[in-house]
Amino acid sequence: MRSTDIGLLMVRVVAGLTMAAHGTQYLFGWFGGGGLTGAATFFSQSGYRQADLIASSPACPRPSAVSPSPSAW
Repeated sequence: MRSTDIGLLMVRVVAGLTMAAHGTQYLFGWFGGGGLTGAATFFSQSGYRQADLIASSPACPRPSAVSPSPSAW
């Protein structure tokens, strides 16, 4: 394994863990996040009408953003 391969692996692992932490903040409220309720409250206070729908719509693809896909190989 070349040093370039190890460096790219480290970048991917750090990026993946960052995305996973952000996703768990958004979905479950872990790591000090507000969860879906907090996101809906934020959107509602910002003046959006269907805040619950807006908060929950991006929640579905978030876990799949962290999982490895065959196209990334």
